[in-house]
Amino acid sequence: MKDNQELSVLNAYGGRRKMSYNNNNERIFELYNLISKSKLLSDEYAVVFVYNEENLIDDEEHSSECITSVEKDMIINSFRKSALYVYATNGEDVFIEMLSEIKEKHKYIFIYSMAQNITGVGRRSFIPLLCNYYKLNNIGSDFFASTLGGDKELMYKLISSHVSNNIPFTIYVSKSTNLKKLIERLTPGIYILKPNDESASIGIMKIKISTSNIDYILKQLSVYQKKYSRFCIQEYIDGPEIEIPLLFYEQEYYCPGCVEIINSSPSGYLDYDTVKMDEYSFREYTGSLSTELINCSKKVACALRFETICRIDFRIRNNIPYIIDIGANPTISYHSSTNYIFRKRFNSEAAVYQLLLFIGLYNAELLKPPFNKPE
Repeated sequence: MKDNQELSVLNAYGGRRKMSYNNNNERIFELYNLISKSKLLSDEYAVVFVYNEENLIDDEEHSSECITSVEKDMIINSFRKSALYVYATNGEDVFIEMLSEIKEKHKYIFIYSMAQNITGVGRRSFIPLLCNYYKLNNIGSDFFASTLGGDKELMYKLISSHVSNNIPFTIYVSKSTNLKKLIERLTPGIYILKPNDESASIGIMKIKISTSNIDYILKQLSVYQKKYSRFCIQEYIDGPEIEIPLLFYEQEYYCPGCVEIINSSPSGYLDYDTVKMDEYSFREYTGSLSTELINCSKKVACALRFETICRIDFRIRNNIPYIIDIGANPTISYHSSTNYIFRKRFNSEAAVYQLLLFIGLYNAELLKPPFNKPE
């Protein structure tokens, strides 16, 4: 792959644009050097963090997507390293109630959202949509990426022509799919069931299909189909799991490194309980496939037009990386592969949050003297 390789993709309005996937390390470190020397943003600026706490979520299953009080404090303190005014709102409704007051106090408002109030494909799209409507500066995933990121089937179809060799065998199931005929198409082996529009390992289940257990598997799938009307059946890739975070800046993607997931769960994958209890850890992956993993991830991000931060997850089998998940709005709190590798590169748990904020300032054309000069 050439260093300056670009990919032409359709933008949200039907036009075409060029996006490069150079590894712009130097510019990112220049930006972080600027961040470390900059004074706090004045009272013209405010950061609003929108989140969900577990105690306000009616659906217990989705509690794995909520943040703890420790995580909330860490995120607030991270933004406060750069901004004097940081607001935290527990849920979308509270954000709406506070918005008018915040707009009266501050000229420039930057939004970082992890919130959701519904289930389904568009469950994380409401805050990005409000940002578009009220012309607020969204430093997280935009409406396009947030919506697309909730539809596994659509994402895999959009990237298939770019990374066809890196997609595991997958069958997509809807509520009208004839499960008996579907099972007849599957060869014996181990598969992973995944809801089409969930994250944080919600609903993920491993099954083993053999000629002797077809009836049992059919019953399992029937129950699963009633709960998740759209899901996929994907071949289980038995091998190391590597996650690749990407940060978009100046029309290019920066990758801080590859992260291997250390998981001792008997299930052999990041199941719901393992994720909910944070019973896994990380180490940097520097193996022979590092460059291939990063380049493949950048192709995916380009094809899906992710323009803030994202994460592409792989499993490696027989020296081939297979894409097992795509995160358009990944968790970046302390116990995450993204924060782990940014922490390692910049020696600060706040680095990824500060970078998102300053990239937001840059995109809003607010990153200019005398603002960025220390006192």
